[in-house]
Amino acid sequence: MFLFMVINWRERNLRYQLTKSIGLLFFLSYITLIGCVQLWTGVKAGRWWYCFPVFTVAANDSAAYFAGRLLGKHHLIGLSPNKTVEGFVGGFVANVVITYFAATWCLS
Repeated sequence: MFLFMVINWRERNLRYQLTKSIGLLFFLSYITLIGCVQLWTGVKAGRWWYCFPVFTVAANDSAAYFAGRLLGKHHLIGLSPNKTVEGFVGGFVANVVITYFAATWCLS
């Protein structure tokens, strides 16, 4: 919203800017709310298998990144110099734990 206001800045048209910015804020909030409601409805209706792979991949990547940053000493492969063995193991362990808890929470 701030970027929208800066791009469309006009000195004598503050009311127009505020009206458009507030309208944009309400529009984005509405779209986000509808998306969250649809996602939650789908999860509770058993269609959570569509979202589950995306969630597990994101959890694995995030955990591997943070584990590799905090503990990484040994390089995993020469093709990618920033991949570490510690990041791989940390991502795997965190992914198993997070996936277990997400599955038990969604299936209960």
